Amino acid sequence: MNTNALTGKTALVTGGAHRLGKAIATALAQAGADLIIHYGSSADAAQRTIAELQAAGHTARALQANLRDPDAIAQLFTSIDQLDILVNSAGVFFQVPFEDLSLDQWQTALDVNLTAPLLLTQHAAKKMGATGTIVNISDIGGSKNWIHHPSQSITKSALNKLTQVAARALAPRIRVNAVAPGLALKPDDWSEARWQALGSKMPLEQPGTAKHIVDTVLFLVQHPYITGELIHVDGGDHLR
Repeated sequence: MNTNALTGKTALVTGGAHRLGKAIATALAQAGADLIIHYGSSADAAQRTIAELQAAGHTARALQANLRDPDAIAQLFTSIDQLDILVNSAGVFFQVPFEDLSLDQWQTALDVNLTAPLLLTQHAAKKMGATGTIVNISDIGGSKNWIHHPSQSITKSALNKLTQVAARALAPRIRVNAVAPGLALKPDDWSEARWQALGSKMPLEQPGTAKHIVDTVLFLVQHPYITGELIHVDGGDHLR
């Protein structure tokens, strides 16, 4: 990614207060984009991220919205005059066997992982000028049949199809792509040994890093001739 390659561009990153969303937002800011970080309930983390970006000389602000509420999503865009980049990074993840998945968990996953990206894409398209780009953060689960994470597999698979449909519908003005991470960020409650052991089972025999995902997002944001694409960044896990 060239420094200042995105100067003059405005980017919105949902779920940008922490973890992967924060890493993506930081990289876009370092490339010159003016950042809008969306957060749901992580107000303190969002303000810390904004403070860090501003201290580094970047333009950044935070906006709150409950992504389960279509009206809140619409309200979010009333504070945005122009948008060039949207990264749909926010998501929910339930680790629960198929037969124990509750209706509330199912509906929450649908609302946040699928309906929100649809609505955010529709609103963003109206704010984008002659060109724009959207990147959806999917998941390796969208290519697998996870019986202990059923809502993740199903909603992310649907998000992959949404990416393709939106790419065709919004072309040629707006490009829409997706990135499907595998092992990218170690859970806080996991040991390094456990993380490395799981990574060793991948075809590339190592876990990934947030930078692998971030670099792919930045590649798609800049590439003018790719749309409707899903890139797995998972060490080959989708091949197993």
